[in-house]
Amino acid sequence: AMNAVLKYVSSPEGRKASDNFRDRVATWLKDCNKTLESKDLPIRVNAHRTTWCISYKQHSIFNFLLMYYLRDAGLIMAWVGTGKMIFNMEFSAEDFKSLTDIIVRAATSFKEDGWWFPDGKPVNKLPLVLGPTWAFFQRKAKETFASLSASLPPSAPPAAAAAAAAAA
Repeated sequence: AMNAVLKYVSSPEGRKASDNFRDRVATWLKDCNKTLESKDLPIRVNAHRTTWCISYKQHSIFNFLLMYYLRDAGLIMAWVGTGKMIFNMEFSAEDFKSLTDIIVRAATSFKEDGWWFPDGKPVNKLPLVLGPTWAFFQRKAKETFASLSASLPPSAPPAAAAAAAAAA
């Protein structure tokens, strides 16, 4: 099967189909982004051949919710993954027009529902990721030192407590 694919993509017919598809994608990118910009929607589409994605021009902690709006508008996507999407080479100009309509409809609803607000700021994700991790390690350290202290005899001098802590 792979041999058949490789023969096709290296044939004049395969190269022509690939070039035609590349041109359809380039036209779609230009038209879709122009439509998004004219409707003052803070997203753009990007693509390279068969792979495409949506870029956000407006900061919002809720941008991930757009995929639910896209699904509601008729674009069924995988719920997991990198956020890139893939076209097959048989996508026609009409298919791209339909996709643009879906994206515009979803983004318009998303904006009207207030998920993009004018004062949106970039989200500092570092505390969101490191905060719970840091709290976990602090709690574990307290538990460890508490159990070490509890295992020392009450009359142990401070030097013995320090030695026991160092040995653990």
